[in-house]
Amino acid sequence: MLRVKRWSSVLIALGALLTAFVLGPVMLIEAGSLPTLDSSYILMMWVPAGLAVVPLFYQRSRGLDLPGVVVVLLAGVVISTIPFWGPNLDPAMKMPLDWIGTILAHYVAGSIVLLGGVLQLRALASGRSEPLPG
Repeated sequence: MLRVKRWSSVLIALGALLTAFVLGPVMLIEAGSLPTLDSSYILMMWVPAGLAVVPLFYQRSRGLDLPGVVVVLLAGVVISTIPFWGPNLDPAMKMPLDWIGTILAHYVAGSIVLLGGVLQLRALASGRSEPLPG
């Protein structure tokens, strides 16, 4: 059981890091410059990544519980779908939906976070939710 919890935490952290930081190297390779660090970038990349990581700190002290797992699953959905609804909030959030940066930073990263959340939900459903060592 501990192994599943550890793997789910690693997957969630990996997805969050991918969301927050993969766009820089992709744009550096493609365009030769880093993306501008403005409010749109922070809202589209760092806020969803933070939404995925915050429950991990809570779970380290309290163990798995349903609200924490739901927040992780919600973060995975937000990360995966923000390229579709983000431009409605801020037009500067527009990204080509088939661009490699969008694919890596949102679709792949969101799927990884969702997988971690599903593993946590499965562990929670098995009835054993002791705090992570740490």
